[in-house]
Amino acid sequence: MTVLPPENIFSSSFTVCFLYRSLSCKENVISTHVQRKKGVSLLFNLLGKAEYNKQNFQARKGFLPELTFIAGSKNSNQFILNYHPNQKIQLIEIQLFPDILFYTENPDKSLYSTFGLIQNDLAESRVYPISMPIRIALQQLLDFYEHSSLEALFYTGKILEIWASVYERLSRKASDAKFAANIERAKEILESDYTNPPTMEELARLVGMSLPHFKRIFKQTTGITAYRFLRQKRMEFALALLADLSKNISEIADVTGYKSKSHFSKIFLEHYGVPPSFFRKNICNEVPDLKRS
Repeated sequence: MTVLPPENIFSSSFTVCFLYRSLSCKENVISTHVQRKKGVSLLFNLLGKAEYNKQNFQARKGFLPELTFIAGSKNSNQFILNYHPNQKIQLIEIQLFPDILFYTENPDKSLYSTFGLIQNDLAESRVYPISMPIRIALQQLLDFYEHSSLEALFYTGKILEIWASVYERLSRKASDAKFAANIERAKEILESDYTNPPTMEELARLVGMSLPHFKRIFKQTTGITAYRFLRQKRMEFALALLADLSKNISEIADVTGYKSKSHFSKIFLEHYGVPPSFFRKNICNEVPDLKRS
């Protein structure tokens, strides 16, 4: 078993560590990454598969597949990566120190917010895919060999570029988690009364969000708009009701929140590709379980 120290590039505002090697069929590699001071560690696994062990007050283990990264902070104390034999490995670790890197007379507080989220353990121990913009920037770090006065400027620019992509990813995840309960509550409200649902403005107010923010987070969380979610649930309910032959289509339209049979039939056709009368006649009669409903 080999304990392998990475090659390092140091700066007052960041550290970049490169680790690459072709492992023999009998060689294991252990790579230890210690957070040197207050900041954030980003471990980008470009090649090979590793197991990680995060040593802190609550040890955590997991797998770090190829082309993924993991984020940690001073709270992590250290990451230990174990690469198994008979593979090529390539890892880049970037440690960022925000008090120096983002120092200005009027700092953008949002730049610090994601550091805070990571340091509060919201982003730790999650494995994220490496996006194409990050892969390109990392490859440019690997390919840069010029030792000149431009070296520090180049690395700083590339690290800021990488951090911008990581920041967008982590802050989006944090936002999703923060408002997940609000969105779940909104879905419950919509499903509780198909005949008299609240307007989008009322729904946003009921879950404590502004309308633009609610619309954006709802779609970001569910992949569809709140209106389309309501229509989807109405159509699922209508499908079950059509199997009950004691109810006519006008009654089903009313129960699912549509003011007329024609409007209901139009939406049903758009959603399922067939009108409700066709569904009842040709599909319900062919499925024994539906006929007995």
